[in-house]
Amino acid sequence: MIIRSVEAFTADLRLTDPIRIAYAEIRDVRTVYVKVQLEGGIAGWGEAAASPAITGETEESMISAISTIAKGIIGRDATAYRDVDERISSSMERNPSAKGAVSTAVLDAVAKGYGLPVYKLLGGEGGSIVTDVTIGLDSPEGMAEGARRWVDEGFRTLKLKLGGPVSLDLRRVEAVRDAVGDGVKLRVDVNQAWSLEDSISAVDVLEGLGVELVEQPLSASSLMELSELRSRSTIPIILDESVFGPNDLMSVHEKGAADGINVKLAKSGGPIRSLDLANSARSLGLELMMGCMAESNLALTAAVSVAIAHGGFRFIDLDSDLYLSGQPVGGGFTRHGDELTPLDSPGLSVDVDEMNMERRLSLGHWMR
Repeated sequence: MIIRSVEAFTADLRLTDPIRIAYAEIRDVRTVYVKVQLEGGIAGWGEAAASPAITGETEESMISAISTIAKGIIGRDATAYRDVDERISSSMERNPSAKGAVSTAVLDAVAKGYGLPVYKLLGGEGGSIVTDVTIGLDSPEGMAEGARRWVDEGFRTLKLKLGGPVSLDLRRVEAVRDAVGDGVKLRVDVNQAWSLEDSISAVDVLEGLGVELVEQPLSASSLMELSELRSRSTIPIILDESVFGPNDLMSVHEKGAADGINVKLAKSGGPIRSLDLANSARSLGLELMMGCMAESNLALTAAVSVAIAHGGFRFIDLDSDLYLSGQPVGGGFTRHGDELTPLDSPGLSVDVDEMNMERRLSLGHWMR
């Protein structure tokens, strides 16, 4: 299974409604899709969503990075996918989403070559996972209305985006709890918007409202303050923006700054890196959340595959497909309310519509 060519395409993913978080309002996302073709014609696909505020990547930077990565893997044996992944990872600093898209495409192609779903290639046995659904930052009344709608559609866990001031955030959570009752789980994601003092004052109130976890309440670099908060909180503190890879993980662990981490393929560099990061976190006694960016079914299926393969993710936050007005990718998994089940066919089992994408890069060199 020699890698014959690498292509990159772009597409604009539009959201049905804008989603507000603490530091941004998301209306659409420029997404890069990667196609890796093997000798014999098998093709695999990967996805990278531009996220300048989180990974520092733009559409143009990812195209440039993929060009560099491709030159280092064309002609390589894709069946040695861990070696290929290491080559991708070491090709440059940063650029985790671009790296992850190429690595995902290689795995998809190899899994197809072996006739296996990606989750089985990664060691999983199958099954389903249950995800939350995200309620964007809004007025207390607006968030309560959104919460009722999603609960009516079968969701049993809600993730509430908060963004300060803390007094208003608490009213938001109270309004949602009143709207959905005690039988629905609530999680909150602050996206770095609170101070230590805000967080300390909030956690007791949130506990009384039955909140299951608090995600990234303080800035990503405030590990000592996060450690102090964790020592005073009875609610698990989960870190997202603070942890991209193993070095971040060790810093968080050494400072006792978190009860768990949010693993995202776009931050970690793809399925293999995410799986390894999850294994390391569990060995350190940390809980796991699987999260996503504003991504289509392609990246979501890769995340579902990692979660199924690992089997140790306590919290799942894979819901971005619910907010898209259209996407050039179908299949991958089935969704029944909040339950996600990967399709049991080779690769990621996604259908990609190249006609609705713009080809931006095509590199190939192959000879026996």
